[in-house]
Amino acid sequence: MFAYHIEFTSNDELMLVTTWESKLYTFDGKTFEKLGCETITNRTDSKCQDCTTNFDLLPGRVFVATDRGTIGWYEYDSKTRETKKKIEFTAHMDECRSVKLHPNKKVLVSTSRDGSVRLWDCAKEGRPKLTNNLVYHSENVTEALFMEDWIITGSWDQSIGMWKTN
Repeated sequence: MFAYHIEFTSNDELMLVTTWESKLYTFDGKTFEKLGCETITNRTDSKCQDCTTNFDLLPGRVFVATDRGTIGWYEYDSKTRETKKKIEFTAHMDECRSVKLHPNKKVLVSTSRDGSVRLWDCAKEGRPKLTNNLVYHSENVTEALFMEDWIITGSWDQSIGMWKTN
């Protein structure tokens, strides 16, 4: 397994690992016992870029970014300890490089190799709704994070973008 990203849930219940082999592995956050493995895409040349979760706000939801420009929404069932894909949707025209959930709001930010940064409303069931396309970067946006009411992004164009979320 070639791990690309490792993420723990806020309560350390789960450890999530995305791989360049296009897999999402779930492990028990305390014992590190492997619970499951989901194939994100059947393409052999595809890889998972990043994953994010906030079980405090969105119980069981896991979002995974892929190099196909898509975001997969997975649901973790704590009773069966299984993770299943709910939907996958196109988020960007090129690789989706990062996805992050706001720590206090049901908002997802995604970044892309195409230079775009997008905000998604995850409050309702179903596909997250695009609420904003933040324009600033001219090249690959490799990372995003929420800091209180700010979104901060970093790009290959050697700039850092900052947006107030309100």
